[in-house]
Amino acid sequence: MTVTIDPGFHINANPASFDYLIPTTLNVSNQAPLRVTYPAPVSFKSKFSNEPLNVYEGTVRIVAAFQHGSLKRTPYIFGTLTVQACTAALCLPPADLPLLRK
Repeated sequence: MTVTIDPGFHINANPASFDYLIPTTLNVSNQAPLRVTYPAPVSFKSKFSNEPLNVYEGTVRIVAAFQHGSLKRTPYIFGTLTVQACTAALCLPPADLPLLRK
């Protein structure tokens, strides 16, 4: 899946830098992925932490691997991408963005 993050925003990496942050998470509801591979994060210095945060910015790719042939049995992948988008000044509430693959 390709995720495009608006300029000026970032989303937390997976894993998130701190336990209290919401990691970006791909949740597939009708197929069980064998694994999900998240991209390498970039470092972001926030105003609320002395430590830099691992985040995603711009366009990133999250890859889910499925059992060979399992996607032939169903033409659709249902689920959500859990994200929390932030700027240098504020964070939006966490959101579960629906995904659908035809």
